Order: sequence, then structure tokens, then C-alpha cells
Amino acid sequence: MLSHEEASELSSADEGALLRDDFATFSGWQPYSGGAVRPEVDPRDPDRWCLLKFKNNDPSGGFKLLQKPTQREVCLSGRLLSQSDRSGGAGNRLSIANANFNGYGFLINQTSQTLALEHRREGRAAPLSKTVEAPVPMDEWYAFRLEVSASEVSVILSDRTGATIAKVSAEDSEHTDFDRVVVHGGYEYFVSDLLVERLG
Repeated sequence: MLSHEEASELSSADEGALLRDDFATFSGWQPYSGGAVRPEVDPRDPDRWCLLKFKNNDPSGGFKLLQKPTQREVCLSGRLLSQSDRSGGAGNRLSIANANFNGYGFLINQTSQTLALEHRREGRAAPLSKTVEAPVPMDEWYAFRLEVSASEVSVILSDRTGATIAKVSAEDSEHTDFDRVVVHGGYEYFVSDLLVERLG
């Protein structure tokens, strides 16, 4: 397993970001719990790359270490795309977690068109928030932003114009330290433009 020092050397993160990955160079990603991720040409732009989550359902997937461990007051953002011919589970699920895979994440259910926040405890998902309607598009990129502040967790989804699709929040302070991004959920779906940075 890569150390945080090695992750820092391999990451394309700029100064001030804990992780920045546009997948132009695929490095540092490791399989998690029987899952798999790989680099893939962007299905909407052949000049760009993204990550494909393609094997087994939640909690299986892949993860990448941050340049260094961090605490609350942190944000995970990026873009997601699901194609209409998806073959596995309907959930797009990412989290920010620690070495024991404890942390916070979200569940976007492409079938029911809903969004909710989740705990991750040793990688397993547990509900954190209410479930809200989230009419996310198929075959089109949309953005997410997960924020973990001192006492609250929130996520907002937006379309390619920047308009809000859905948002939800919950008060919680259980998890305090984080050192990795984890791609969980069903398959197949695409992830792009990942960024982890401190709030403020």
C-alpha cells in the first residue's frame, strides 16, 4: 500500500489541495473490498480522462490517499456520469474516510432519483440524513460537493449549467480524521475532476 508521502509524489494536486485528480495520469488508486476502478476515456470528451468504477456493488470500489491526513472543515468535490446501459447497482457513492474506512459519504440512487448522506463505518454504509429527490441526468456529467464542517455534513448536486439539482445536510460530529477518498457504490459509473481541499 502506498504511503501518504508516495501519494503526495504521485498526485497531481497543486499547493493548497489535499488531492486533485483529473485522471490524465492514473496513479495511486488501489482496489477496495473486491471492487475495481480503472482509467477510461471520458465518454463525452475523447480528449479527457476519467475513472470508471466497474466491478461489484457497494461497498466495493477503489480508494486513493490524500497527500496528508486532514480533519474536519474539509470538502470533496467532483463530477459523476452514469450511462443508461448501466449493468450493476444503481448507487453512485463516494466518501472521505480514514485508514479504517470510517467517514462520511453520499448515496445518489440513479433509479429512484434520490440523494442521501451516509456514515461509513469500516466501509459499511449507514444512513445519516433524510432522503431527498434528486433528478440527476443520465448520460451526462453533473457535479457534487460534499462538505464536512465542525458539526455538520452536507452535499449539493448541480447540473452542467451550475443549477442546483438537490442538496441535503445533517448535524453530526462522529468522524474527525480523514486520509483517503473512496469510490463505492454500484457499477458502472464515471468519476472526474476530483478535488479535496480545506474549507475556508
